[in-house]
Amino acid sequence: MFRFIAFLISLVVVLLVFIFTLENLDPITINFLVQNLQLPLGIVMLICFVIGALLGLLFSTSLVLKYRRRAKSLAKKVVVAEQEVANLRQLPIKSSH
Repeated sequence: MFRFIAFLISLVVVLLVFIFTLENLDPITINFLVQNLQLPLGIVMLICFVIGALLGLLFSTSLVLKYRRRAKSLAKKVVVAEQEVANLRQLPIKSSH
């Protein structure tokens, strides 16, 4: 259900960006260091949107990978600790009397 809702939200965002692009076709001048480039405003905004989305994806992917590695490391420590507890439970209880 969550994936379906996320898909619908993504579809609405893409549709809104597409409509925004079509409604803003007035040319603007972009000044680079050496060259001037004239593009429609909607296209410039679309390029900025895509670059921002890719950068966000890049940074979030690095965080996800970092936390997955940490989760695996902690899961291994849990297995070792559980094994140690199981070994301690099997030891006979020695009476001090």
